[in-house]
Amino acid sequence: MNIVTRIFGSIDRRYLIRAYLIGLAFFAFFFLISRDTPSEDLPTGMVTIMAINTLLFPFAKLVWDQTRDFAMGNTVVFSPAWYLFVMKYLVNGFLWALALFVAPLGIGYLWFKTRA
Repeated sequence: MNIVTRIFGSIDRRYLIRAYLIGLAFFAFFFLISRDTPSEDLPTGMVTIMAINTLLFPFAKLVWDQTRDFAMGNTVVFSPAWYLFVMKYLVNGFLWALALFVAPLGIGYLWFKTRA
C-alpha cells in the first residue's frame, strides 16, 4: 500500500482530478456511441477495458506531458485555437484508448522518481 500512496502522492491533486474527469468524459462518450440501441448491453469485457483505461489515463497523460516537456522545453508555439483543441482531443483520445499499454511507463517513472 505504501507504493500506491507514494505514486499517487507524487502527482499534483489538480492534475489528477482533471485527468480523471477527462478520462470519465471519454468513457461516457465511447460507452454511449458503442451501443446500437439504448436497451442493448455492452459486453462485460469491453466495459472492463474502458474502465481500466479510465483509471490508468492520468498515468498515460503523465507520460505524454513529460515527453512533450522534454522535447519542447519552454518553446512557445502559436497556432489557431481550433487546431489546438482538435489536437488536444485527438491526443487525449489516443492516450485514453492506449492507457493500458502506456500507463505502466508513467507508473514506473513515478516509482523511480519517488523511491529515495
